Amino acid sequence: MVKPSARRLQILERFLWRADHGDDVMVLSEFDGLVAGVAVSPALILPSEWLPLIWGEDGPVFDSGRQANEILGLIQGHYNAVLRTLRVPGRYAAIFDEDRDGSVLWYAWASGFAQAMALRPADWDILVLSEDETVRYAATLFGRLGELADRPGGAADDHEEALDAAAADLIPGCVEILHAARIASHGATGQAPASAKPIGRNAPCPCGSGKKFKTCCLQ
Repeated sequence: MVKPSARRLQILERFLWRADHGDDVMVLSEFDGLVAGVAVSPALILPSEWLPLIWGEDGPVFDSGRQANEILGLIQGHYNAVLRTLRVPGRYAAIFDEDRDGSVLWYAWASGFAQAMALRPADWDILVLSEDETVRYAATLFGRLGELADRPGGAADDHEEALDAAAADLIPGCVEILHAARIASHGATGQAPASAKPIGRNAPCPCGSGKKFKTCCLQ
């Protein structure tokens, strides 16, 4: 029996893998990294800023307004689920890909997180210079992992190979460190955006195109 939360993620993963989507659409692990990066960002990032990153240049392909609302609800639901787990120390778990031999692949997740960081680079730079050693370490780690994940050749020396091997174990704790820093800075609400609501035909399209929903992805 698949747990409800797992079933929702399976629906979202199948949608992201649709053949009629472009190559720029995120895989589930990359999407999870993006959500984590938005959730612990030192500055508020609105859904209108980070949702387009999921779809890439071509945008999503929805079969109907009902499906669009379902998928956007799943996205918002996952964001809220991540925030809920971060409220309890030790509960956060990232969604990583796995290699054929069962080894963990963290690169896609780190790439998604790096894209969230790129939306507020100046604020992340402040964290890198934080007087709090743990916050400084976590912010620096994600910057390095993002660079390593996007490097075609992978690790270049022994130090980077060691970081590669330890990354999957380091990521959850560092996400929690940055979440705690954000809460300390912004208060207990964590500046969570409002829950997703059904999209009206004349509302702006969630893909970020600037067009009305009825003339864009609803088609």
